[in-house]
Amino acid sequence: MSERNKIITTVQNSTLFKKIILGLDVNYDSETGYSNEFARGRLIPSPEYQETEKFGIIFNQKGGSGWISKKMRDNNLSAVDNNGRFEKAWRESLSPHPVKNPTEYGEWTNIMNGTSEKDFILVTRNPMYKWLSGMWEEVNSSYVNNMVTRGDLLLKGVNLHQQKNLLSMDEPIIKDIIHKWLVGTWDRWGTLSAAHAKLYNEAYYNLISSNKIDKKKLKIVNIDSLDGDLVNVFTEYFPQLENKFSDDGGFSSHRPKHEKLLNIIWEICRRDTRIQEHISDSILRDLYYFNKILHDFKEQFYKPKK
Repeated sequence: MSERNKIITTVQNSTLFKKIILGLDVNYDSETGYSNEFARGRLIPSPEYQETEKFGIIFNQKGGSGWISKKMRDNNLSAVDNNGRFEKAWRESLSPHPVKNPTEYGEWTNIMNGTSEKDFILVTRNPMYKWLSGMWEEVNSSYVNNMVTRGDLLLKGVNLHQQKNLLSMDEPIIKDIIHKWLVGTWDRWGTLSAAHAKLYNEAYYNLISSNKIDKKKLKIVNIDSLDGDLVNVFTEYFPQLENKFSDDGGFSSHRPKHEKLLNIIWEICRRDTRIQEHISDSILRDLYYFNKILHDFKEQFYKPKK
């Protein structure tokens, strides 16, 4: 027993472990596994959150963020100031331990406790579509940045802030450009769920299943479904603004590019089986949680009023 105590009680190991995990100053106990550190961004990424007088809404890049942010801003709907506190409030909501003094951020804490009068809207996507759109956004951005380094675009007089689709999928080297992004992203992050291509369904499932959110006030909007029209969602809360919500002719989407992107990626996978494994590892994990949300919270999915 005395030898067992010596083996298990390893204070030095706890110190070394904390140094390895990005040098965090956390209360980690190597014997019990206890840690007071909240979920970090690379483990459970922080999405975006805004709030109106009627609801709080959570969303992410390539998941309705552009449309939502624009409509909130143009119509003065925001009820909270984005002063950087949300990320901490988000991490606290996913902490495995009770938080004594939760960070105040609008009605967020009350929504998590099920005591708010406001509804809670969660915007999500099928991870395959989300990842494809985000991957193309990142590949295009990388291409633009490389071109700027060489000065090619500036010499052509291209306004880089206005031009977002400089890279054509008819470009002869498109496969190589995408392949380099896939390899480089995996080497850097150990996942292809990164930047605009980051996937959030695992985080969302943990959030709504581990807090006391009022299920009657929870509305999950899948924008990859026919029901998931954000114009309808916002109009139901603010009918007087219907024309302003639908005045832009729809939303921006990379979906028309998906088939061609999938064919390009399939050609890459045939040449490099590691890439196929990496894509599967990244997407299938999030797809599992997407289906968990579909199954466990099917009654909370938004359906437009008839």
